[in-house]
Amino acid sequence: MSSATSINVVVSADGSKAVLPLLAAENAGGVSTDMDLVLAALRVDNVVAHIDKDAIASAIERATVTQQAVTDVVAAIARLEHEFRFFNYENGIDTRKLTEEIKNARMVYRLLSGDPEAEPTPACWCETGKLLYEVLHADAENIFGQRITKKALPFGLGVGKNVVNDKTPTGFRYISDSPGFLTLDDSDIMHLVSPFVVSEDKMLIWLRLVPLKDKAMVDAVAKEVSRLYALVVLPQCQEMSLEEVLARTQEFYNSDEDFLELVVARGRDVVPGEPGRIEYLVNLNGRPLDIDAQQVDYGDYTRYCMVQQGQGLVEIIRPVQGEAGVDVVGNVIECEVLEEPVMEVAECVDVDESGGRKLLRSTMDGCVFFEKNSVRVTDTVIISGNVGPETGSIKKGASSVVVKGNILSGYAVESENSVIIEGSVENGGRVNCRQLVVHKGVFGKKSNVYVTGNAEIGYIHGAVVRVLGNLMVYRYVMESEVTCRGQLIVQGQGASGKERGAVIGGNISVLGSVFLHSVGSGSEPTRVCCGVDAYLYNKLLVCRNIISGLNTEVVRMQRSVGFDLSSPDAVKRLKNMSVEQREVITSKLAQIKKMLVQIDQYQQQIKKVEDKALAHNMANLRLQVERHVIPRTTLAIGLAEIDITTRFSGISARLKENEVVIDPL
Repeated sequence: MSSATSINVVVSADGSKAVLPLLAAENAGGVSTDMDLVLAALRVDNVVAHIDKDAIASAIERATVTQQAVTDVVAAIARLEHEFRFFNYENGIDTRKLTEEIKNARMVYRLLSGDPEAEPTPACWCETGKLLYEVLHADAENIFGQRITKKALPFGLGVGKNVVNDKTPTGFRYISDSPGFLTLDDSDIMHLVSPFVVSEDKMLIWLRLVPLKDKAMVDAVAKEVSRLYALVVLPQCQEMSLEEVLARTQEFYNSDEDFLELVVARGRDVVPGEPGRIEYLVNLNGRPLDIDAQQVDYGDYTRYCMVQQGQGLVEIIRPVQGEAGVDVVGNVIECEVLEEPVMEVAECVDVDESGGRKLLRSTMDGCVFFEKNSVRVTDTVIISGNVGPETGSIKKGASSVVVKGNILSGYAVESENSVIIEGSVENGGRVNCRQLVVHKGVFGKKSNVYVTGNAEIGYIHGAVVRVLGNLMVYRYVMESEVTCRGQLIVQGQGASGKERGAVIGGNISVLGSVFLHSVGSGSEPTRVCCGVDAYLYNKLLVCRNIISGLNTEVVRMQRSVGFDLSSPDAVKRLKNMSVEQREVITSKLAQIKKMLVQIDQYQQQIKKVEDKALAHNMANLRLQVERHVIPRTTLAIGLAEIDITTRFSGISARLKENEVVIDPL
C-alpha cells in the first residue's frame, strides 16, 4: 500500500463494524503498511470510535511474516446489544427453554417455601462457585462516535440468598456462594435454597427435598445434608438421627415421590408453670341448701360468713415455676416467673405456714370480710339496709349484729350475743340471739323470735316470741304467742295509740311477774299467765300423754298374749306352743320391750322439764295491770286462773291458797 486511500474499508450500515483487507509490504511495491496508514484510512470513512488497535497490529504482523494478504480484519466494532447467559446455557439462550427454566425455578422456590399448592417439578442443584447468570455491558456509542440507545434485556434477575454478584469491567456475574437448589422467587430474585429450613419461630428444622434434573447430583445433595445436619442440629433437639435422615433421602431419590418434608429437629417448648391461687376455705357463695328438686331454702342464703377462732379462712397456694425451653438454634426461651398471690392480713387474722402450707386463720369468733385482696375478722356485723336478698341471712358467729333496716320475710339473723334491729322483723323473719333490741316491732304469724337473754321490742303483732330472760315491750302485744322465763313489762298504748289494752288477744305465758299497761279486748279472748313456762309445760303435758298412751298399749299387748307372762308356768306354756305361735309371742314381746324403752325416755324428759315448767315462788309473783282490764280476759298464776267478766281499772293479782286474788292498786 502506497497511500491511505488504497486501503478499502468496509463499514456496516448500522455503524457497528469496520472491516478492511491488508497486503504484505513487498506485494505493494515495497511500501510497508503501518498503523498510521490504517488509522488514516478509517478516518476517511469517519470511523473514529471503538477501533481495535490490537486486532490491526496483529493483522499487520501476520501479513509481514507470511507475505500474504490478510482479509476481513475487524478494525472497529461496537457491541450494540446485551450479551448474557443463564445457568446451563453456555452457548446462548433459547427463549422458549429459558421461559420454562424460569417457571421451574419459581415453582421449586414455592415448594421449598412450604407452599402446599405448588406443583412438583425437578430442580437444579448447584455446588459452591457455580456460574449462574452473566451479563456483558453494551457500549453506549457506535464506531462513528455517535450515542445509541441500548436494547432492553429479555429479563433481569436480582441477587438473593446464597448468591453473590461478581462485578467485572465488562459486566457482572452471579455465582453460587453455598450449595443448594437453584430457585427464583416471584420477584425474580435468585436464591440457592438449602435443603434444611428453619421455621420462623425457630422451633423446627425441616429437611425439604425436590426431585433433581441431574441424577448425578444425588450424592452431592446427600453430602450437603450430612454437613448441615452436623452443623445445625443440636443433640437435645434431634427428632431423627443422621442415619435415618440419609436413609430417607436415598429412598426419596430412588422413588417417584414429588416432594419430601421431614422434621429432623424440634425445639423444646417452655413448660408453663402452675400459677398460684387463693383458695377460700369458707363458703363465700352463700348458696341455698337444696331441699328437693322443686324447692330451695333461700333462708339459708347468706353473704356473711361466720367463723370460729383458729378456723382456716384462706390458703395461699404457691405457684409452681415452669421450665425454660430451647429453640433449634440453641437460644434459651425463658418461661414466665410466677409471683405468689397477695392477700393482705388485717385485724384478727394470723398467717400459719406450718406443714408446708400457707394458711390464714382467724384469731377470734366473728364474721370474715374479704376486701381488696385483704381479709379481716370482726365480731360486729353492721347491715346498712335490710336483711334480705342482697345480704342473705346472718348466721351465728358474730358477737353483735346491727341491722339498719328490716329483716325481710324468709331471712334470719343469728348471733352469739346481741342483735339490734332499727326496723322490724317482718312476717316470716327469724331472730336467734342472746340479747335483742327491735326498735319497731315483730309481726306476722310466720315470724319467730328466740332470745336466750333479755329482749326489748317496740311491739309484737301476730308473732311467736320466746325469751329466756326479761322481756320489755314498749307499745303493745296483739294476737301473739309469747313465752318469757323472766319478767314481762308491756308499758305502751294500744295498736292505734288509743286507750285500749296493751295486751290484746293471744296467749302470754311468763315464769316471772307481769306488769301491763292494760289488757283485754271485747272482740277476742286474751290469756295472761305468770308462774308458768307454757312452752315447757306443754312439752310436759305432751310427754305425760304419750306415756299414758304407751302404758295403755303395753297392757293391751300383754293381754293379747293370752296368759300372764310373769306366772311360774309361763315358760312351760311357751315350750308347748307351735313354732308359729312362739314367733307371734316373740314379736309381741319385742314390741312391748320397745314401748317400755320409750316410756323410760319420756319419763327422763319429764324429770328435766318438770322442775323448770313452774315457778318455785308462786306466792311472790305479781300480775299487775296499771290501767283497765277488759272482760273476756283470763288471768292465771300457776295453775290457778280467773276469768274477768267485769271491767276493772288498776289491779294486782296474786296467788292465795291456790286461788287468784285480785287487789286494787
